[in-house]
Amino acid sequence: MKITQTPHQNGTLLTVDNSRFLVPNHWFWPEFANGWEPQTANFFERYIDPEREYLDIGGWVGPTAMLATACGAKHCTIVEPNPANFFNILVTQFNNNLLDKWTLVNACVSSEIGRAIIGPIEGISRKSSATNIMNPDKGGAEIISFKLLDLLDRDYSLVKIDIEGAECFIIKDMLEIAKSDTVVWFSIHPPFVSDKNEFVEDIKNISEVFWIMDDENQKMDVKTLIARIESEEEKPSWGTEFGNFFEVGLLPKKFFKASGERK
Repeated sequence: MKITQTPHQNGTLLTVDNSRFLVPNHWFWPEFANGWEPQTANFFERYIDPEREYLDIGGWVGPTAMLATACGAKHCTIVEPNPANFFNILVTQFNNNLLDKWTLVNACVSSEIGRAIIGPIEGISRKSSATNIMNPDKGGAEIISFKLLDLLDRDYSLVKIDIEGAECFIIKDMLEIAKSDTVVWFSIHPPFVSDKNEFVEDIKNISEVFWIMDDENQKMDVKTLIARIESEEEKPSWGTEFGNFFEVGLLPKKFFKASGERK
């Protein structure tokens, strides 16, 4: 997938293959256009179905929503709790006449319906914040909280989940996804997970119904995934420059072979 960026009088013009997006200026766009996460782009190209929808949980400033749109997703539902990031995506939606293609939800996905606090405030204005690593003494923004199950009422070909450690709150609900042929691109942040033992048990449970795929779309043994989660390395080879953060693909075993092909 080819991504380029050029300056524009009203922001930045991004080209993702044959799709163009006029977006607000942001420090991330040069990185996006410089080979950002090719494994993510490859997974999207392989599994986005133009006849079906896409769910983006943790949309940030919109890069994966743009990938999905460029791959031809019928419709994108984008969930982003951070008000600053949400405003950025909202401007992109208006700039590019995507009112009928994107549904934006300013909320977080967690273990219960209600309200949550994200923060601290300086983190919100800087880039992103998660509910489970927030320091309540520094103040934050109150937002609506949904359960993952509340969002699974559409026909999605792919669900992306990147919620900065809060994945431990929703992983049990992911078993519901495995009942359909929806695939998942799942970001894992072990340093932010509060109870690794419980999270590992949940990983074992979902490995019963999902094939776990690595960043080259090859089957990963659950023992390997658990070892990565439990690792104490600050910057392991499979992680990012920021630490032990990585993605895996999840393919429902009922509908996919271990090779990644549909049955």
